[in-house]
Amino acid sequence: MNKNSIIKYSLLFILFFSSMIFFYIPFRMDTYVNYGFSYGIANGQIPYRDFNIIVPLFGPFLYSIGLLINKSIIVYYIEQAILLVAFCYCLFKLMKEKAWIVIVSLFCPFIFCFAYCIFPGYNFLILFELLLLLYFEENNKSDKLIGLIAGIAIITKHNIGIFIFVVAILYPILKNKKKSFTRFLFGLFPIIAFLIYLLVSKSLYKFIDLCFLNMSEFSNSFIAQPLYIVLLIITVLILLIQFIKNKSKNISYYYALAYLPVIYPLVEEYHVSQYLLFAFLVFIYNMKLSLPKKINIFSFVIIFIFIISYILIGKSYYKRLDFYSYQNFQLELLTQEEKKDYDYIIDFVNNKKVIYIGYPSKTIFFISASQSKLDNYYILLKGNQGKNGKTKLLKRINKEQDIYFVVSKYYSCNDKQCQLDKNLLELVKKYKLIKQLNGFDIYYKESW
Repeated sequence: MNKNSIIKYSLLFILFFSSMIFFYIPFRMDTYVNYGFSYGIANGQIPYRDFNIIVPLFGPFLYSIGLLINKSIIVYYIEQAILLVAFCYCLFKLMKEKAWIVIVSLFCPFIFCFAYCIFPGYNFLILFELLLLLYFEENNKSDKLIGLIAGIAIITKHNIGIFIFVVAILYPILKNKKKSFTRFLFGLFPIIAFLIYLLVSKSLYKFIDLCFLNMSEFSNSFIAQPLYIVLLIITVLILLIQFIKNKSKNISYYYALAYLPVIYPLVEEYHVSQYLLFAFLVFIYNMKLSLPKKINIFSFVIIFIFIISYILIGKSYYKRLDFYSYQNFQLELLTQEEKKDYDYIIDFVNNKKVIYIGYPSKTIFFISASQSKLDNYYILLKGNQGKNGKTKLLKRINKEQDIYFVVSKYYSCNDKQCQLDKNLLELVKKYKLIKQLNGFDIYYKESW
């Protein structure tokens, strides 16, 4: 790697890291929730049994490696920045200078907001795995490696990975059945390893319950803004036209169409953006476009313009915030009112059994800051408690004694898109209200 490449990737690392931790905070979505999964694993907890999680474990285990050294959220962001640089490296290997178009789009905070896609978690890993598969396919890399990555896709996010796996296995079957068999065989290795882990940890049934039997529990009314839906429909139609036009010979269109389930069951901006990004990548890859090598300077200028523009537009938002440090959450941007609430809750919950109701990202913040452990109340949103989850959750809470509930006032369930069960909120509000804060109410359920 020459000097210019070292400078290029170093700058990208700094930009990705600083964007996640400072500039693009409103786009982090499930970042804290995903951190919580890896935090639990790093603390020696067993997923599915000790805490609820609705995806396979490749992502949580991968990100937990750094947290074994230090559980700071900063380490989590450093891991992601490294993965993003590796993602960019693969883009350049696949697309040469055209990769800059995709990289610049990752920093775009406007309209279609691909900035959602830079944050850590299983959705990013699936994108990365798709890019690797496309690169390996186009460069005739080992079928063993292609099969292995396809298998890893299943244990990253099963409802998407299975379609990616099928494409990887079946694409060469008419021309070379041996290639398909080799891919299938090596794709089984990560899947079997994961099944062995589930059996050894005695969590197979809980995995099936939380990851397969839960689908009917999800709120299906979560719909993205019309602009996203229109663009999604147009994108899928273009992909289908190109697929037919190329007589089904272009593997990139297979993978793009196989990725469509990423929008299910929550068809909202975050998941639609994930899909649109990969579709955009495929379109750019297939375009006959030649860019000069000096495009890198222009690209960095555009990235800086995106970041500075977003900061200027959101300056009223940032002016209200200050940096505060908590256990594992250094450089946390909060208003003074939020800090007062957080300080009170962290001090109050010490050595108490607590259930947090509202935004899951707040849950891991309080759990980590109070040095507690995750439990099966970690995520209370619909679809996160397994089959008949809403009923099971209410029954479990009815059996609890001497327990506190920290309820966010900001999480509204007055619209159809609410992901919390209204019956849960109604039940908790029947208990004794012992404290009202700026953004939270604390309830107490006494012993029988």
